[in-house]
Amino acid sequence: MNYKTPMHVRLAGWLRTPRSMFGASSILIVLVVVSGMALAYNVFVEKVQRPRIESVAHSVSAYIKAVRQFARVATPAQREAFIATLSVDSGVRLVDRNEARFGPPRGPLLPTFLSQLKALTQGDGHIAWHDGDGDDQSIWFEVRLPDAVPLWLSYPAKVNPISPFAVAALFGALFALAIGAAAVLQLRLRPPLRALGDAVERLGRGERGFKLPLTGAAELADLADRFNRMTRGLAEADRERTLLLAGISHDLRTPLTRMRLALALRDSAPGDESLLRAIDEIDAIIGQFVEFARAGSDAEEPVRLHINDMVREAAASLELDGHPFELFLQLAPPVYVRPVAMQRVLANLMGNAARYAGCGLAVSTRFDAGMVCVRVSDAGPGVPIEELQHLGQPFVRTDAGRAKGAGSGLGLAIVHRLLQTDGGTLTLEINRQGGLDALVRLPPAPADATH
Repeated sequence: MNYKTPMHVRLAGWLRTPRSMFGASSILIVLVVVSGMALAYNVFVEKVQRPRIESVAHSVSAYIKAVRQFARVATPAQREAFIATLSVDSGVRLVDRNEARFGPPRGPLLPTFLSQLKALTQGDGHIAWHDGDGDDQSIWFEVRLPDAVPLWLSYPAKVNPISPFAVAALFGALFALAIGAAAVLQLRLRPPLRALGDAVERLGRGERGFKLPLTGAAELADLADRFNRMTRGLAEADRERTLLLAGISHDLRTPLTRMRLALALRDSAPGDESLLRAIDEIDAIIGQFVEFARAGSDAEEPVRLHINDMVREAAASLELDGHPFELFLQLAPPVYVRPVAMQRVLANLMGNAARYAGCGLAVSTRFDAGMVCVRVSDAGPGVPIEELQHLGQPFVRTDAGRAKGAGSGLGLAIVHRLLQTDGGTLTLEINRQGGLDALVRLPPAPADATH
């Protein structure tokens, strides 16, 4: 069954306001200009042309009345001489009623003129508009004689109606003017807005310490200044948070170091190894807190590098610890990332696979849909599907992670932050073996990235 979209729905789609600034500004300018022209036309017609039409109608009606009056009282010879004189002086001539081609006058104001003329000469003979060939346009009026057949006289009234081509040219010029004005506005507004959009994206990735130029319109410059003040405030808050956590970590690690030293100096006692492991776990958790606070806010510069080389280095390091990974590396373009941050991302994801799964460890790379993809896979027990969407949030841990003991639930949150700064994303999926896949997607390095 074929369903046809109703006309009002299609019309609403056609009349929907364009989403682009260029289209919206073009339509707005056209509407303003058309509305202004319509208003000016209405004022011109009502205040200028209509009084002129009334004045001309009174003059022509007086002329017709005078001709009719003289024709009634004159002899036939005087009448013929009078009409001949009128033909020479004003173009009025005697016409045959049977040759008339009456019709509505052309033009927007002529019907008004003709109706007023008929009203002023009402009851004294017919008046009609004759539209002949070429420029033969005239007012035909009847002269009723008391002793003869009524005469029909033609009063010339040449009219030059507006050409449709002129109207089309006018609206074409109007459309071109609107497009040109919208283009000028677009050229003036686009650079500051694009710079603001890029800055918002950089801010969302965790970058700090950059400024927007205060260019463009006053409102845009004010918006850029407010944005700069906001970024300065965020950068200051990040620095204060980092200093706070660094101070807390130092204050906490000092007694931990004393405890570790005291255990090392005293004679061995049952439970010492458990205490040392607990101290190491606390120290690792403190380190994760500090790393989470600093993630994405360091001054490391991005460089062009091949992700396959970094995967090989991370896999070689884990293999020394007894966790071999299978590598399935395809050719991919270089990426533009911070090397130390990317090493931490790979070490975290591959370390999690080795720690919580321990089997079926593999890393694959490929270039897909314009993005460089790195997939870390395992064949472990995986995680429940209801917990999968919460992984990556700070302090969220699975039951398996809590059973392992160590950790604070910040590892994947740190990975998210580090990838976000480099324009990447992290997606967690359940694979066919029931294990977990961590998919990292990174944009390829831009052509102008030289480092």
